[in-house]
Amino acid sequence: MKKPIFSKWAILAGWLWVPLLSAQTITIPWHAIGPAGRGGGGGLSISGSIGQWDAARVSGDGLSLSGGFWVFTGAADVSGPPQNYLVNLGTLGGAFENQSEALGINNSGVIVGYSYFAPGYSRAVYWADAGSPAVNMGVPAGFDQSVAWKINDFGAFVGWSTSRSNGITHATSWAGAQDLGTFGSFPPGAQLNSAALGINAAGQVAGYAEGYLADSSIPFFSSGAYWAPGASSPSTLGLRGSVAYAINDSGEIVGYSSRGFAAVLGSHGYESELVLPPDDAYGSIATGINASGQIIGYYESSVDFRYHGLFWPDAFSPPVVLADLSGSVTIPRSINAAGQIVGYSGGNTIGLLQLPSGLSGPHAVLWLNATSPPIDLNSVVPAGTGLELTVAHGINDSGEIVGTSMMGYLTRGFALTLNPLAPLSNSVPASATTVAASGHSLFLRSDGSLWAMGDNYAGQLGDSTSIAHYMPEPIVAGGVIAVAAGLAHSLFLKSDGSLWAMGDNQYGQLGDGTSDNRASPVRIVAGGVTAIAAGTYHSLFVKSDGSLWAMGWNGSGQLGDGTTTGADSPEQIVPAGVTAIAGGYTHSLFLKSDGSLWAMGSNAHGELGDGTTADSTIPKQIMSDGVARIAAGYSYSFFAKTNGSLWAVGNNSDGQLGDGTMSNAQSPEQIVAGGVTAIATGGTWDFHSLFLKSDGSLWAFGDNGYGELGDGTTNVSLIPEQIVCAGVTAIACGLVHSLFVRSDGSLWAMGADYTGQLGDGGNSGMQLTPERIVAGAAGVLPPGLLITSAARVGNDFQLSFTSEYCLTYSVLGTTDLLSGAWTVLQTGIPGNGATVQVTIPNTFNQPQQFFRIKQE
Repeated sequence: MKKPIFSKWAILAGWLWVPLLSAQTITIPWHAIGPAGRGGGGGLSISGSIGQWDAARVSGDGLSLSGGFWVFTGAADVSGPPQNYLVNLGTLGGAFENQSEALGINNSGVIVGYSYFAPGYSRAVYWADAGSPAVNMGVPAGFDQSVAWKINDFGAFVGWSTSRSNGITHATSWAGAQDLGTFGSFPPGAQLNSAALGINAAGQVAGYAEGYLADSSIPFFSSGAYWAPGASSPSTLGLRGSVAYAINDSGEIVGYSSRGFAAVLGSHGYESELVLPPDDAYGSIATGINASGQIIGYYESSVDFRYHGLFWPDAFSPPVVLADLSGSVTIPRSINAAGQIVGYSGGNTIGLLQLPSGLSGPHAVLWLNATSPPIDLNSVVPAGTGLELTVAHGINDSGEIVGTSMMGYLTRGFALTLNPLAPLSNSVPASATTVAASGHSLFLRSDGSLWAMGDNYAGQLGDSTSIAHYMPEPIVAGGVIAVAAGLAHSLFLKSDGSLWAMGDNQYGQLGDGTSDNRASPVRIVAGGVTAIAAGTYHSLFVKSDGSLWAMGWNGSGQLGDGTTTGADSPEQIVPAGVTAIAGGYTHSLFLKSDGSLWAMGSNAHGELGDGTTADSTIPKQIMSDGVARIAAGYSYSFFAKTNGSLWAVGNNSDGQLGDGTMSNAQSPEQIVAGGVTAIATGGTWDFHSLFLKSDGSLWAFGDNGYGELGDGTTNVSLIPEQIVCAGVTAIACGLVHSLFVRSDGSLWAMGADYTGQLGDGGNSGMQLTPERIVAGAAGVLPPGLLITSAARVGNDFQLSFTSEYCLTYSVLGTTDLLSGAWTVLQTGIPGNGATVQVTIPNTFNQPQQFFRIKQE
């Protein structure tokens, strides 16, 4: 049997790692080429080409890959039919009692776990690949046992070390067997324990810490724990009795809390319960999370007293119960970027029942996706190996699996690669389609459900409370087709044409005939509504007959009824012909079917575009034809013509018109010559603007004091700057934040986050670059760097990449990943949506170099 070759070093979050190998000729099974090279059967030959399985994405202040790639500068070939490879990873060797378990694998194929080197004494070990011997990683001073539990793509791994003399366990990181310590101030003589259970590519570590009374085995303090990179002690993640089991590259943490024994999702200290599992559940535990935010775990049934596996498509949706081997106990352990899940099924882990008929114990299993039946991995491995696979602990993005097997009465770590590789498929969660924002944020998903997050002081989220929410929560289960956000009120339209409203109603902007706030949705119109818009304190809608209706504050004539008297019920303004509407602070815009643009309300800054600063309490025609799209901001207005040109008028105090000045405009002026397909403004209280072009690029300008432009700064921009180069389909401007949706259905946010309006689970203050909030379709990666080729050119290296973020990057290099000694090789590399080719000098004159690309 040919030995499987596992790829070497990959990446560190915030960075792109590029290993380029010296010229050589190797023979490999074709799975090692990565998904970009996957194919069915036959041979495969590459020369100076790239095996690639993931793209990069912006994360924090840099770029990260969910996988990696490698380059062979010689030739590689395979022959013969595809086959499955099972490897007995062995032990540290020595006495008969030696055993091992493989607990984690990264995208470079490096495996970690532990092995006994003497009876009762374990040592953390790593295997450089499935064909390499176990390496003893030692223990920190004062400890005599250790276990390595998880490894990141940088090759850093974590676990715990134990002192047999006093039973103390401390979280540990390698290299160097660093004792990560525990937290808190405890009475003298207290026993302090901790364990590290997860590490992401940025080196962020999650686990738990606890303290025991000297004369008791009952913990008086226990909590999930988070270690920042380089930290020697953790910070608490909140609730007592909690454990953090895993952390992904976005810093999302999963585990469980003793509060109702429910699975929780956390982000650096903020905890939120996951949607509850089935009714027969005592509680649930989340054990893993992948780069897309898909979560796995299990619950204990109150009916059969067994554990059953769970899969949450995201942090907001109800879980799917994983299929299991008949009548068995099931626990999933790991999920990769493709949504493939491994764990075990069978056996009797709870201790209350007899073993299910036909099962002698736990069996390592693989789920190709959340709705597929489990594959007993023992049924797909070559015969005669002498191994019985009991638990699959880890799976990487290439589908390589590691875990524990039995060899007689002894455990052996195993590595398994299945060929042909399993399909990279999964059940696709409902993705985002439409967004609206103010001090709060609203979005629709493809299943018609309405979701909300952020400020809620007037009930504008519609969840029947006035409590702000820092993560998206479902408001309406389905049937919603449009949404609009005022300063503190919300509107939505259902597929039956009914109009609904919630939130602030002090000016009658909800249109229910009262001035009472509504914390739950109230139906305003039973049917026939085709379009909605929300201004700061007023609302507009259009009916199927083209009539325009308005309600709410009217102090400047923004309702267009010829008065400045407000209305708490809808009143008809225009009898027919209206096709589109927009509400600003104290003015309103609408289009008619002939392409004419009309405006009414305040005109103090020239926002009506009629060349004056006189208010108008009735609609006034501004353009006679040719207008296709409109947006109303805080005392400024935009419209796009049928030729795609963008025009602006009104207040320009922060450059929100995008004309390169801060001077107001009383008549429309052209900002962009063509290609504009969507416009968004800070209509309720802010001065920034966004637009999309036909190529899917996102552009921003104006106020940026909270990072709402997403360009990585807080600098005002007087002209449009490109933020995302492609793939954006919907946009919204909030009070001081922005939202956009990509073609894969993922939702992104940037700007202020003081009341949870970004929906990222934390009160982070500001987010200066786009942050993914809701994952898109399975298998579609976040935007960022896409490596297209890499090769050696003489002694130098040549790298080609495309960046969907229009930022500037630099390249650094080293020959030793663990030394931390990096040399700047090149700066000022533009990412502009096109392919960029960079030649990197072999400064170190070494056969193997590692490079990283960093956002400047």
